[in-house]
Amino acid sequence: MLAIHLIDNGQLIEAINELSAIATKYPSEDFSERLEALRMEFNMMQEYFSKGINDPKRGEMYRIMKGKLQNLDYDIQVRNDLMEMPMIKPWLKSVSQMDSTFDALLHADMEHAFYAVLTSYHWRNENIDDWVHAYTSADGSYTTAHYVLLSALTISAMQHFSKQKALCLARIFNLCKDEVMRQRAFVGCILSLSMDRDMVYNKKRSEVLDCLFSNPDAIKSLIEFQMQLIKCTQADTDATKINETLMPEIMKNQPFIITRNGIEERDEDNDPNSKDDSYEDAENRIEAMEQNIRKVQQMHRQGSDIFFGGFKQMKRYPFFYKTSNWFAPFDIKHPDLSTVMEKLKNSKFLERVLEKGPFCNSDKYSFVFALSDVIGTFSEKVRNLLEEGEMGPIGMHDDIAELQDPAYLRRQYLQDLFRFYSINPLGQTLSNPFKDAEDFEAWLISLSYIDSTHLMEIGRYLIKKKYYRGLEDIINCYPDQDCVDLDFLSGELLLSEQVYGEAVDYYNSYLQEHPNHQPSLRGMAKAYYSSGDYGKASFYYDALRTLDPERISYALNYSMAMVKDGKADEVLNELYRLNFEHPDNHAVSNTLGWALLYAEKPEKALSIYEKMPSDVISHDLSIYLNYVYANFVTRFRMPELKFQRNDSNQPTCQMLLEEMRADNAMLAIYGIGEAEISIMAHSL
Repeated sequence: MLAIHLIDNGQLIEAINELSAIATKYPSEDFSERLEALRMEFNMMQEYFSKGINDPKRGEMYRIMKGKLQNLDYDIQVRNDLMEMPMIKPWLKSVSQMDSTFDALLHADMEHAFYAVLTSYHWRNENIDDWVHAYTSADGSYTTAHYVLLSALTISAMQHFSKQKALCLARIFNLCKDEVMRQRAFVGCILSLSMDRDMVYNKKRSEVLDCLFSNPDAIKSLIEFQMQLIKCTQADTDATKINETLMPEIMKNQPFIITRNGIEERDEDNDPNSKDDSYEDAENRIEAMEQNIRKVQQMHRQGSDIFFGGFKQMKRYPFFYKTSNWFAPFDIKHPDLSTVMEKLKNSKFLERVLEKGPFCNSDKYSFVFALSDVIGTFSEKVRNLLEEGEMGPIGMHDDIAELQDPAYLRRQYLQDLFRFYSINPLGQTLSNPFKDAEDFEAWLISLSYIDSTHLMEIGRYLIKKKYYRGLEDIINCYPDQDCVDLDFLSGELLLSEQVYGEAVDYYNSYLQEHPNHQPSLRGMAKAYYSSGDYGKASFYYDALRTLDPERISYALNYSMAMVKDGKADEVLNELYRLNFEHPDNHAVSNTLGWALLYAEKPEKALSIYEKMPSDVISHDLSIYLNYVYANFVTRFRMPELKFQRNDSNQPTCQMLLEEMRADNAMLAIYGIGEAEISIMAHSL
């Protein structure tokens, strides 16, 4: 058991023994002496107690002793974990000799100060007061060091939870006048609280949350924060979409071409890809480019980190060798920019991008270095267009006020943090706050502070994400347990737990107040289908397809329920119509083929599957099994096409048997029983 759990459980001597074993590795520290002093203190308390001596201060002494041991555990864990990292060890000797007051750190070498804060031991209340005073009395006159040191504090608190450090961040959020600093402090505070996965410090965490949510802005910030955190974790997926789908189209249709001599304006007369273009063709190309740009812009407006994929390769400049530079707010006068700024001086394009560009601070530095590398290759035409404002990155903000919005500032800082933890060698060795973003810890630890309107908003978002553990927490802490709006959440939770009868009751209750509520109707249909009541399932899917006839999934689910209810012949015409209207929709084709098998028309089913691309059949288990059935009952043999198992989800024989047994009713029509199912499963 970890020492902190032993302390929390009152097993102080056991905790001292465990910590002493670690402390002996660091004789230069005073850990062993402090532990032995606490051991003697506890033994003395025990001796007095055994002699029957009544000590009215015993309870208070025990509380203080427990607190000292918790602080020692924190210091020893920091020394044993954080300070043993290869990138941190070289800094230990120099930072250990530094004055730890904020003013001294502020005027010290920034890199040394960063590591001093990162590796700092347990804080006392005077440390909090010192830092809060520094951030609330500056009146906006903050230096780069103020921002960097706050990030060092954040990373330290995330790596090893400290009530004092988290409380310092909460107080800065509440009291600081500078919005950039407030949002950095808020992010640091919430992430440090969320990283305490074992919830050892419940009481201490509550003290921090009480402070944080005394500010009326905190709830709105929290709701936005959790969604922004998840958007950051999707950066690689977004980058793949942009790089493989959108950017090739943008580049293909843009009015510039990249040559070995640099970037030049496209010459329509000499471009082999456009020499036969008419004026209309050129216009279509421009429209195609603009359409894809709009798609990227839409992703950006929705909070996607659209620049991560491009800029993650631009963190190899010497500037980023300094850890502190990853958290520096962009400053054109940064001393490490002096050389490159000579190449870019008086650039209106650079000035405009830095003023209105949607980059986080880290990417702004990357942009400057990258631009200085390539600006000499630009043709005069391109340079003129840049300076005249004709070109610029996607997502430029014309409304400068938008760049000061708290949500925007918070997102930019989260993106800076995401780059550090994803790319920086030190960040990659630390506990990553983005790793389990979809566990929704930021929300779940704060539920008791959130009003019912926002709780319902969170609940619906969790349903969308299919995160039902969090849904149960929301239901349990909802202030009005008789609220009808809670019935929908309860129905979704019970459906996920396969308690279908009770789920239906809750959905019915909600529908009485909210008729035609599609999510509830959909839940009813799923509950009846999963429990085997296909008649009622088809009734509700029929209602859904009436409400939303354009949604193909409703029509397909209705057909599947009807087929399971023994009415396959009644839905074939509609499925044929859908298949004609959507020939490339493989879900429609598969449902039609499946219905034909139930309707005892296996030859027609086989013809449907043989029209489908082989790679589609071989990569979708549902389609593949139906294709196997159609082959087996018409040709009495297994198909030559094999299912292409992928490494992350290989269907085992047991999985195949379960899938095929679910089709028992259809297979029985053709005399296929348990023996045949077993043989087929072992043959795939």
